[in-house]
Amino acid sequence: TRQSKSEGSSREASALTTALLCNTALTPLSNPLQAIFYGKIDKKNPVILSLDTEIKELKGYMKKVRSQEGRFRGARSLFNIFNKYKPRLPPMYFEEKLLEFGDFLYKLQMYDLALWQSYERYLQKFGSFNLDEITDVNSFRSVFFPEGLGVETAALTFHALQGSSICTYHLLKESDSILQNEQSINKVISILTFLRVTTEALLPIEKLCWLLYNGSSKFVSSCLFLLQSHKANLL
Repeated sequence: TRQSKSEGSSREASALTTALLCNTALTPLSNPLQAIFYGKIDKKNPVILSLDTEIKELKGYMKKVRSQEGRFRGARSLFNIFNKYKPRLPPMYFEEKLLEFGDFLYKLQMYDLALWQSYERYLQKFGSFNLDEITDVNSFRSVFFPEGLGVETAALTFHALQGSSICTYHLLKESDSILQNEQSINKVISILTFLRVTTEALLPIEKLCWLLYNGSSKFVSSCLFLLQSHKANLL
């Protein structure tokens, strides 16, 4: 069934990430030179050039993937690439690249990989949190912005939160296409509540208006889908 297939792929993606983490922990890492050693962090920097080349090759591969085995191979390559370059790149540059690849996977409708390999990987630095407990701007700020919304990484954090929410939403749709399951409905409502709070938190930050637009459009489209799925019950 679609439900078991989606749940299985999500569990497999999570299991793969866990396995890769375990393997990485057992593998001694060398200490290659950081990108800053070579000068400016731009496309001429040999570390950046090498990273961009590997990412380009992986993107080409992922576009052609059709089998689950191929997805696993791609996920493994992605995990290894970012593990290899993380200690060599400035933190923000690394996180930007991580989220960019998540957006790429999202466009390919590889929602499980985008969620676990990109958005959730970024959000790991905030520890564990429960969306159901984040119901207003104050609780939102205390979890994700304890130092205030003016931090340098604000755009990246909002980006990751929106990406994580919308990927989770799409995975729910894959497992329950018309949202008949009460648990699915409750989860969608939880996601919508979180997107609303995220949008409210973004309102005072003019320079992040593009994220406000993205969040609002995703919120509206999700609401419309929920209403259409239960139109008969509302009439």
